Amino acid sequence: MLFGPFSHYPLQAQTDTTFVILSGALRFNAFYKNWEGQKSNQKQFGVIAFDMARAEVKGYHKGLDFSAQYRFYAGYNMLHHGWIGYNFTDSTHLTLGVNQVPFGIQPYASHSYFFSMAYYVGLEDDYDLGLKLTQGYNNLDFALAFYKNSEGHYSGSSNASARYSYDVVGGHKEVNQVNGRIAYNLDGAEIGLSGEYGQLVNNTTNNFGNHYALAGHLDWDIGRFNIKAEAIHFNKQPADDTLDGTVVMGAYDFPYEVAQKGQMYIGGISYKVPVKWGPITSLTFYENFTYFDKAINRFNDSQMNVAGVMVSAGKLYTYLDVARGQSHPWIGPVWCEALARGFKINENAKDPKPEWSTRYNLNIGYYF
Repeated sequence: MLFGPFSHYPLQAQTDTTFVILSGALRFNAFYKNWEGQKSNQKQFGVIAFDMARAEVKGYHKGLDFSAQYRFYAGYNMLHHGWIGYNFTDSTHLTLGVNQVPFGIQPYASHSYFFSMAYYVGLEDDYDLGLKLTQGYNNLDFALAFYKNSEGHYSGSSNASARYSYDVVGGHKEVNQVNGRIAYNLDGAEIGLSGEYGQLVNNTTNNFGNHYALAGHLDWDIGRFNIKAEAIHFNKQPADDTLDGTVVMGAYDFPYEVAQKGQMYIGGISYKVPVKWGPITSLTFYENFTYFDKAINRFNDSQMNVAGVMVSAGKLYTYLDVARGQSHPWIGPVWCEALARGFKINENAKDPKPEWSTRYNLNIGYYF
């Protein structure tokens, strides 16, 4: 996420709007995992580790603006976004490059460090390479986009998963994607609909499959409260499909399987408390939940619940989360099959009651 003040360098006289902004961030994680297979973590009473460093530049000159961000993680790195834009009017903007896909609640459908489960299937905070047009008219916001490709693979040990946002990988790639989004704003509440359709090309046979997604959402500010709700239906059908109802997706240098078809239901609430505790200026408490209803009956559904607080102190932002997952790749003992079958591939039968796992996570980030 992007927080905090930036360094600001004017390029011309103060009366000109031309500027360049340089910024960055450095983050660390402390975490404790309670599930099977994490004995080392448990014996150490948790681990403190480097999370991420990033560098960013943005600017504006005579109607043209630009923004680029590159991220470094332990063992891999990637472009987060990089685009050039043009303001036709104060309410009409065209963006070319790797930019955020207009789908669902923008910019995030969640409040926590872990996002919602939609992020882990490429339907929250997703970035692709293409052209996006946004238009505001009275209380309506429109967005229409065409993405020729995903944002691509950068530097890591995987074949195609060193990227920030989740895309179809594993012998296929996303191409020729169209997105549309419309949102109505009234008294602090945004109600919106989104649609996505694109092709999936097999890298070996050059045959084409397709994928689509539909969503309806609510993003509502009520005083110090924020309420988020979103329902998503998606279907990913690659060509020459041999994966028995699953598709391979990847990001953060690790691929895993995802059920090809299903619904997601997202709900979240936050409450911001202004304080004056030395450098601390606010506490934002939140509760976020996602349910992934998989279309194939023999698959275990996946769930995710995150309760926590964000502490704001100048340039320092801290997330303290209790993240619980059921058939979740990042919160539980099952990795590759968690968002697909929901159980390990060598298990013959569906577990009707898969266990919940818990990760206690503290993320500290300095944004400059």
